Amino acid sequence: MTEKNMNPMKNYSKVNFIIILLAVVSLLVVLPPSEITAAETISVNAKNLDNTIIIEFSNSPNNTSEIKTIKVWLGGDKTFKSFKTESGWGGGTYSDGKLLVFTAVDNLNAGESVKFGLITNQKVTGINWKALDKNDNAIDTNKTPIQEISQDLPNIPTSEHETTQISGDKIKFIPEKIRIASSERLIGNGFNPNEVLQLFLNDTLLESVRTDQNGNFITKLNIPATTKIGINDFQIKRQDGVYESTKLKINDSLNRFYETEHRFGITTIPETIKLEDTLSISGTAKAQSGIILSFKNGNVLESKRVVVTDAAGKWNYDDIIGSDTLVGAKSVIIENDQKSILKNITVTSDFVFQMISSSD
Repeated sequence: MTEKNMNPMKNYSKVNFIIILLAVVSLLVVLPPSEITAAETISVNAKNLDNTIIIEFSNSPNNTSEIKTIKVWLGGDKTFKSFKTESGWGGGTYSDGKLLVFTAVDNLNAGESVKFGLITNQKVTGINWKALDKNDNAIDTNKTPIQEISQDLPNIPTSEHETTQISGDKIKFIPEKIRIASSERLIGNGFNPNEVLQLFLNDTLLESVRTDQNGNFITKLNIPATTKIGINDFQIKRQDGVYESTKLKINDSLNRFYETEHRFGITTIPETIKLEDTLSISGTAKAQSGIILSFKNGNVLESKRVVVTDAAGKWNYDDIIGSDTLVGAKSVIIENDQKSILKNITVTSDFVFQMISSSD
C-alpha cells in the first residue's frame, strides 16, 4: 500500500478523535458538577484522645436538606459510656450502649455544624453514622475514621461551663425519695418562658423539655438502673449554656412486689359540681408516687395539679370551684407514669335569672 493510499485512513482517525473530544468537552459544559461527581452533603470530622471522642457534623452550604436526627453506632463489643451535646440537642443511648441517637430542637440548616463529645468503653478507630431529616428520611450515611491526637482535646462540648446552684424551691421531685430504675415526676418553675432545658444525671442526658409561657414545666424522668446508689449530680443546662446543679441522693429500688401492690385507679369523682363547692377526687396508685391531674375546657388546658400518694398508695385532691369558673362540661385527665384515665365533670350554677315584665 502506498503512502498516498494511507493518508485517507489517517485523516479519518483524526476526524474521529476530534469528534470524540468535542463530545466529551460538550458533556462537561452541559452537565453541572453535581451530575458528574456527587457533592458531599455532610462532612464529618472525628478526633479522639484515649476513649474520648469529639465528632463534628457540618451540613454543606449547598445541601437542601436540614438535619433533624443523627445516629452514631459502634461495631463489635464496643459501647458508649456517656456523651455530651451542644445546646439545642438532646440524645439517648440504645441497643445496650452501642447506639446513640441525637435529635435537634431546631433543624441543623445548610452551612451549620454541631459537635458531640463521646466516651467509649474502649478505644475505637472508626465510627458509623447516619443523618436524617424531620421526616426520618436518610440524608447521608457513612463510616468516618477517627484521628488520634496526642494532646488535650479542644472545645469538648459543655466540658467547661458556668455552673450555679439550683435554689431549693425551683425544682421538686415526686416522690422525694428517688430510687434507681424508677420513674420520677419533676416540677420546675422560675425559668424563662418557652426555654429549652436539658436535664442531666451525672453525664447522662435524661430528658429535654420546653417550659411553658410562664417559665414552668412538668416532665417524667426515668432513673437509669445503672445509676450508682448514693450522691449523684443533677444538672439543668439552660438555653444560654449556663448549668444549674444540685446533689441528689439515689436510693436502692423498692421490692418489685411492693411497687405493683397498688393498682392505679380512681376511687371517687363526681359527675357534677356546683360553683363554690369543693371538688374532691381520690384514687390509688403506687406508694409515694406522683399523680398529675389536667383540667381542660374543650381543647384548652385550664390548669394542671400534682398530688402524691401516701405510704398506703392512696391519694386525694380537693379544690374549691371558683365563682368565676365557666359552667359546662369539663374533662379531667388523671395520669401517672404508666397509665392515664379520662373523666368528664359538669360544672353547674344555682344562680337564677329573674325576668320581670312591665306593663303600661
